[in-house]
Amino acid sequence: ECRGKTPNLDRADGRLYITGDSEYTITTNIHVQEEKMKVKPIGDRVLLSTEAVEEKTKSGLFIPQTAQEKTQTGVVVAVGDDKDVITVKKGDRVMYDKYAGTTVEIDGKEHLIIKMADVIATID
Repeated sequence: ECRGKTPNLDRADGRLYITGDSEYTITTNIHVQEEKMKVKPIGDRVLLSTEAVEEKTKSGLFIPQTAQEKTQTGVVVAVGDDKDVITVKKGDRVMYDKYAGTTVEIDGKEHLIIKMADVIATID
């Protein structure tokens, strides 16, 4: 949108320069596509997608988030390259030690990177 004289558009050095003594409003449509982060564990590490905690007990009582205990189950998203040690595969549902691993956020979801030794069991 231009109020007043028509602006002079000069392209120099790969930049766009607007010259003149009028007010200009420039509208652009820029579409930024977010790249999904790819995380590949190394060695004997396993990447888990943590499962949501139940907010309601069997009897119907709601548990506030501050009082909820961290879940100890998750789904295997990726495995490291130490095939001799790793006994789980992508898609397996597993139980792990309570204080194991490092929490990371990938694409807005909470994940956990743990050692294979911290996996306690697979869940069928």
